[in-house]
Amino acid sequence: MVINNCSSCGGKVEYSPKDKALKCIKCGNTYSINFKKEVVKKPVVETEEAEGYKEWEKSDRSYSC
Repeated sequence: MVINNCSSCGGKVEYSPKDKALKCIKCGNTYSINFKKEVVKKPVVETEEAEGYKEWEKSDRSYSC
């Protein structure tokens, strides 16, 4: 549903963070917003080659502070 103008007075409708809704700036009429949060789950695939684990095994590294 797309709302451009208030159905009561024809005024401009803007988002109101306080009301978490669309609100007419002329008459104060509010229109609720349906928030749909879509979660997409994907498996994480990690390989030793992608992370460079084998490279660390091949050489010695030391750090000092």
